[in-house]
Amino acid sequence: MRPQRRKKGKKKFFILFIVLCLIVGAVAWFLNSEPLLDDDLNETNPDLEDVITSKSKKVDYFLVAGLDQSENLTDIIMLICFNHEAGTASILQIPRDTFIGTDIPTGKINAVYGSPREGEAKVKALIRRINSQFGLPVDHYVTITLEGLRHLVDALDGVPVNLPNAMDVEKHSAGGWETIGPGEVVLNGELAEGFIRHRKSYNMGDLDRVRAQRMFFAGFAKKMLDMSLGQMTKAATTCYSEVNTDLSVGEMLDFVNKASKLEMEDISVYGLPGQAVSGYVPEGFSYALDYYSIHADEYIEIANAALNPFGDAITRDDIDVREIYSTYYENQFAGDSTSFGDYAGGE
Repeated sequence: MRPQRRKKGKKKFFILFIVLCLIVGAVAWFLNSEPLLDDDLNETNPDLEDVITSKSKKVDYFLVAGLDQSENLTDIIMLICFNHEAGTASILQIPRDTFIGTDIPTGKINAVYGSPREGEAKVKALIRRINSQFGLPVDHYVTITLEGLRHLVDALDGVPVNLPNAMDVEKHSAGGWETIGPGEVVLNGELAEGFIRHRKSYNMGDLDRVRAQRMFFAGFAKKMLDMSLGQMTKAATTCYSEVNTDLSVGEMLDFVNKASKLEMEDISVYGLPGQAVSGYVPEGFSYALDYYSIHADEYIEIANAALNPFGDAITRDDIDVREIYSTYYENQFAGDSTSFGDYAGGE
């Protein structure tokens, strides 16, 4: 299962989202004259392992995480590999239900951020897990809260999505539910949050949620493609206090410049190889949960082909993947880069 070159014409919805996050950070810096850094970024535990960063200046790895209302769970996790030499970007989209072991309360990767060890920064806890779980470095990060995303969507006057079926979306902050679709729906901030977090009615749970997130970002990109930099900056001011990053303003603007030059065919998005698992009880747990089980060997193949342009080849010894199933069983969904689904706003 080797990664395939993405077809030309794909919308740059993930990159545009990242660019906007960086613009938000730059706006915040200019307004506040100080960097947006996590309060607990300075760690006090001397026994923590070092965060692994890339050894080559030809590449940067960039973690983007969307935080839920508790700011302890990451409902969106993406790792972006910017290959400066080739002028390309490869994106690994990580389902929030990915099983990572029983040292985390739920066993899911989305809970790592809110379960740091004593004296460990939240964002560095997630970075270290990506280092160990996937054998990949992380050079920079940006986090944005769901409140910030709601404000941003409202500042854009909503985001259009085309739904094949009607669905009930929970309004998390206001309370209650609203039925939307089928057909084109313009999501306001409240509905956008419910849409990207929804999973209960999906046949494949977290995997369908990942698809929905791609659909949302496609609509998000459509709005942004029609906006000038000035308009994007104005919209960004609505949520700058909800963004954290380790980047300096100079680094932010440099990334904005580089990302804006990427052509559509230069962007590749990869699903994490694996399958959905319903009602699994991990050893030592007393309750069942739904998980996404990574397939290690297939992940290694994708990682070396698409996400590791200048490092030594990743092997089994370099990753700490906790497989529930190592091979596909029955007719479960295979989350590879081809069948993971492409959502480009109605293509």
